[in-house]
Amino acid sequence: VFAATIEATDVYPPGKKPQDTVRVGYLPLVSFAPLFIAVEHKYFEKYGVNVELIGFTNAPPLLTALVSGDLDVGSGGAIAGFFNVIAKGSGIKTVADRGSVAEGYGYNHFLVRKDLADKIRTYRDLRGKVILIPSPVSPSRYQLWRTLKAVGLDEKDVELRYAPFDAVPASFKAKQVDAAVAVSPHAELTVAEGLAEVLEHSNVRPLFRQQLATYVYSEKFMRDSPDAATRFMAAMLEGVRAYNRLPEDEVSHAISRYIPMKSSLPSGVKFARPYLAPDMMPNVNSILDQQAYWTRLGFVKKEVSPQELFDFSFLRRAQ
Repeated sequence: VFAATIEATDVYPPGKKPQDTVRVGYLPLVSFAPLFIAVEHKYFEKYGVNVELIGFTNAPPLLTALVSGDLDVGSGGAIAGFFNVIAKGSGIKTVADRGSVAEGYGYNHFLVRKDLADKIRTYRDLRGKVILIPSPVSPSRYQLWRTLKAVGLDEKDVELRYAPFDAVPASFKAKQVDAAVAVSPHAELTVAEGLAEVLEHSNVRPLFRQQLATYVYSEKFMRDSPDAATRFMAAMLEGVRAYNRLPEDEVSHAISRYIPMKSSLPSGVKFARPYLAPDMMPNVNSILDQQAYWTRLGFVKKEVSPQELFDFSFLRRAQ
């Protein structure tokens, strides 16, 4: 775990400071850019919120801290573990969008090994190929299944391998896999190294919109600090709108301050942004469809209702 605490001291009169400290867990992912931008542009201070950012390297401990109330705000995704935690009565709720794949925003996209690019030109050419995804329960698996289904294939027509996104370049270099579903900026770095090519322009033209991640509030935060929860959301709305209008270099600068990168993109190479809805409303139907998918695979034992999953009251009050 790594941490960065941001205190507001220069936007209030002497002796005045934000009334509420909000503990926010984040992961080293581009989709947290609006959060970082909101910090850099002092939107939280504007709404009287003192944000304590706590970084995590992976999702499970972040989710644990959210359930325990050690975090007020965290991240969720349309994955089996998240649905199962809610089914156990944790009281956490999805409250806003944190990123999706949509037209023009292929944040998660398909790569094929450079030496196979002339043989794997379409999604249908993935039949019989070895495909790398992060884990058996990652959103990338659902994305792969939906994509294969769209061209008349199924998971049984490919061989799945599992490794983290940052292992994609090494896996291609060792020729252990033929293709991968990779997230930005790991996908762009792999292509820049000459190890892979993007399949079917999936970095800008995905076949469907998929909700990848959401912001989640802890039960304690919603119960004990509803006003702070609303003001936090108001600042995030400004962060998202800034994210959508800022040039690439400013977004990259904000990201680089909070996400340690082993290597940077070469000059002229842009990362694929996730789509962030200006009103921060997530794609509810996509989330519910993914829950149904994990249920069919047996990873979700008990489906949870929309009432158990969502609470958009803070977002609506903040808009």
